Amino acid sequence: MSKKLPAIRFVPRPDWQKKRLAEWLEEWNLEQKLREDTKGETPSQNRHFPVIGAVVGLMSTPGLLRTADFAADIVRRLSSAKAPSPRVVSPDGEAMRKLVREFDRPVAVGQVRLLSPELTPDSDRPVFIAVFGDWDEGEVLIAPFSPFSVPATPGEWLTGRTTPVLRVLEVWNARSVPNAALEESWLVDDFAAVECKAAWHVFEHEAFGKPLAPEFEQQVGPPLVHPEDPRRRYQDEEVALLAKFQASAQSMQDHRFDEDDSAPATTEAPEMQEEYETGYGELLALAASSEEELPERMRVDGLLAGFQGDAYGDRCDPPKASTVRLAFTGPEAPLPAEVPPRGIIVVWPTGQTDPCGFTYTSGRWRAEIRLPLPWPETVSLLRDKKIRIEPVPLS
Repeated sequence: MSKKLPAIRFVPRPDWQKKRLAEWLEEWNLEQKLREDTKGETPSQNRHFPVIGAVVGLMSTPGLLRTADFAADIVRRLSSAKAPSPRVVSPDGEAMRKLVREFDRPVAVGQVRLLSPELTPDSDRPVFIAVFGDWDEGEVLIAPFSPFSVPATPGEWLTGRTTPVLRVLEVWNARSVPNAALEESWLVDDFAAVECKAAWHVFEHEAFGKPLAPEFEQQVGPPLVHPEDPRRRYQDEEVALLAKFQASAQSMQDHRFDEDDSAPATTEAPEMQEEYETGYGELLALAASSEEELPERMRVDGLLAGFQGDAYGDRCDPPKASTVRLAFTGPEAPLPAEVPPRGIIVVWPTGQTDPCGFTYTSGRWRAEIRLPLPWPETVSLLRDKKIRIEPVPLS
């Protein structure tokens, strides 16, 4: 006798999610229509100049149609106080550059910045980003603002600001970058500490699966389910918009890692090697007994090129296992070169994990790998750079 399958239960979406999705789709469809209407126009030859690019982008993008005052203010603040000499004979590009003020430095958490159009040559709008957290030494966590006034997915946060270009933050599109990668940009606003904290909370929810606080439930967008949902195309376009900027930032990160790897390696004393081979002995006991020596969480950005992540122990006392989580912002198709198609394994001197594959949600490729190692041991291995991640080879 065949077993009866349980009835399928459909969970209705809340009305506010339906309303928000309808509002986003209305803006998206308007943007698509405007894009079609402008296809035959001659592209501007001055897109790489912020004074022109900012105004044109702000005035021609849905959701930004009421930003004339903001655009004028941006132009005023970017204008150089020093007029170019009329005696200087130079190409139009050089003359225009003299009308724009110098880039703002230094870069710091709590800033809203306008990227130089030269960093985003494929964009037809000015790209504003929020610097909302420190990530590593010399690196910050940033996310771009959406061109729309409504959050598209659970990874987009409604900031509560009234200026349309700063209403929605694409937290799903966040990435860590060296401070130097943002040097070709202008400071246009401040991001308050409470805003940075809120963006970080949504980031941890989106990137690492942490529960979203109840007060944030209606500050983000509706879930992304259907494979043909236009929001997937929107996310692919938003990732591609920062492709050149990301390539530049990645090059700086790789250079830093190369410098770290070229540093002289320290030679372990014989007694330390013996403790390692016997299970770390007193070293683990010391780490486990000291809160300063044993962090609750460690960043692991350098284990797999292009990926950001962290590692943490389970909640047992003492912790008996550890977890490594990785995330990479990229399109779902075609598969980015950074994403190993057959998954990855975590390797350490005395063992390795089974292969673990990647999943794609909300614009990010993710993997969560369980290590059968106590957290103190994982911390020691990570600090000694004795844990590595390898792609599963194609058979």
